Parts: sequence; structure tokens; C-alpha cells
Amino acid sequence: MAREQDFNWEDDLMTKSFQRQESHLARLAKTHGKDYGKPQPGSESEKRSLAYQKNILEEVAKMCYQISQFGDRTADGTEQIRFGELFKLNEKISNKCVGILQRARKHRLLHFPGETLWQGADDRVVISLMRKNRDIQVYFDDTKQLLPNSSAGNLWIDVDSDRRVHYPWVTNVRQVSPSTVAYHVQVSYAEDEEVIEKT
Repeated sequence: MAREQDFNWEDDLMTKSFQRQESHLARLAKTHGKDYGKPQPGSESEKRSLAYQKNILEEVAKMCYQISQFGDRTADGTEQIRFGELFKLNEKISNKCVGILQRARKHRLLHFPGETLWQGADDRVVISLMRKNRDIQVYFDDTKQLLPNSSAGNLWIDVDSDRRVHYPWVTNVRQVSPSTVAYHVQVSYAEDEEVIEKT
């Protein structure tokens, strides 16, 4: 299975760009309020935005399924496909193959070398799923969200349930047993000076 430590995400320009955007948006939200840059609730703009986001999530999940279904499996279980094969599968379906791949990579569901892929020049480049497709599809079916797959976090919480639930603060999700799902979260501990005793 392709492993997180096999890739240096900090050198990935797409990841750096996303982190810069998130940082800028956070600063703007502090200055102008948390709803800055968001459409007004109930507006047509909000409806279009939500429909677009839903469509992108579905396309990413479908792309991961295609990699698993039409690609190969390595000895360690990694599901992968060459870009040229994936592009041919999608030429009649979608004109956004590279954009969907980049979105899936942003969510750390798959990896490929380089910043982007070009038809013809990069046909032999291997695209590898970072998580098993089954995990991605089960999570998406249960939550209609993409499977969190970040290495950030310092605490695993096991929940006795075979159904997944999406929380925006969860950084990773794993199935521990048929009836237990583990959620990875980042917990910040208070420093001794920050703890105030109540009398």
C-alpha cells in the first residue's frame, strides 16, 4: 500500500498553494467576519455553490473507483493506474480528468509525481491510491463527504459503529474491526500556566 511517508507533501506546490489560500481566507475571516466571501444563506449563489461542491465530491469518489476497477494492484495492495489509461476512460465522460485528480490529491486520497499531468507526455505516469478504494467508497456512501486522510492528529477515538459519520475536525478515519470505526483528531493540551484552578 502506498504510504503517507513515501511522499513529501510539503514539497508539493499544489498543497502549498492550498495552505496559502486557507491562511489568507482565515485572515480575511478575522477582519471581515466568518461569512466573508460566502454567498448569503438561501440565495441562488449558495444553491449553485452547494451543487458544485456535491458534484466535485462525487466525481472524486468516482475517479478513485475507476483507479481501483480498471487499474492494477501491487504486491503490497496499492491500487494504481497509468494516467493515459485513466484519461482514455474519462475522455467521453468528463473533460475535467486532471482537475479531479488534483482535487483528490489535495484530499490525500491519491498521489502522482509532478504538479500536473499532460495528455500524451505523462501517459505512463502512475497514479496510486493512498487509501483502499473500499474505504473511500464506504465513507462516501455513509457521509457524502471525502474520506479524511491527513497524518495530523494526536488521538484516536474508537467508536462502536459500522457506519461512518463526518466531522470537519476529524483528520483521519480507519475501520478497526467490522463493528468499530476509529477517528483521528488533533487535541491541544493546556500548558501548566494556562490552567486556572477554581476555588
